[in-house]
Amino acid sequence: MSFPLSPHVQIESIEIAGIPGYRFKAEACRKPYPTLIFYHGWQSNADRQRFRAGVLAAFGYQVFIFDGPMHGKRGQVEDTPENVLHYFWQVIDQEVAEFPVIYEELVETFAADPNRLAVMGHSMGAFVSLALMTQYPYISCGIGYNGASDWSFIAENLAMNYRTTPEAIKAGRSPLGKVVYRPSQYNPLQAANQLVNRPLFLTNGAEDQTIPLAGNLRLADYLQAHNKDEGLFKHEIYEGVGHIVTDGMLADGLIFLKEHLK
Repeated sequence: MSFPLSPHVQIESIEIAGIPGYRFKAEACRKPYPTLIFYHGWQSNADRQRFRAGVLAAFGYQVFIFDGPMHGKRGQVEDTPENVLHYFWQVIDQEVAEFPVIYEELVETFAADPNRLAVMGHSMGAFVSLALMTQYPYISCGIGYNGASDWSFIAENLAMNYRTTPEAIKAGRSPLGKVVYRPSQYNPLQAANQLVNRPLFLTNGAEDQTIPLAGNLRLADYLQAHNKDEGLFKHEIYEGVGHIVTDGMLADGLIFLKEHLK
């Protein structure tokens, strides 16, 4: 699939520890590079995010996108209720576990500035970005589009979409029958203290029927009450928007980056 790319942005295919992806870099970017890793959503892949990564890089960043486990060049699972329940959280956990290897390579090989490294993601990628922020305090900044931080709430909501509960699924009493349900070992809301006084921008569409905006409200309340600087955390709800990243959302994210990834 072809896509337009600014003549002032360079792109190359890369692979780190067997993880395929792309590197984008603006010509005006100077070493050590302010760096952004963008994480894609469920059933997406790095190829589908190349245009977005190129746009982000054009604003003066080194940007990386990688295929998540069981996505893109790393394989593909069918989008069924059984696979969502079995693999969704597993993919997130694996991406969190892979981060230190990627981080080390970005700093050592690609001159990423360890003091100016941000993570960003959409949908499942926003889940990954939030978990990474709670686990790795050296990440400078996080942006999550249409994700959620209250994973217990999301697990309940996800099960309800299939007319069941997480407990019934684990016990094999759901309408889905015997499904191997694997919850995540992380939950950003339960590690909210790790996000206090750190730059974090979360967005949700008011009409999102995939990831309800309520999945971010408890964390928003917590950080607004505990942050010393109210400018460090933003939670924007976009009226009339569903499970997509609008131009306005992307622009607001870039404004946040410009302020916190200097």
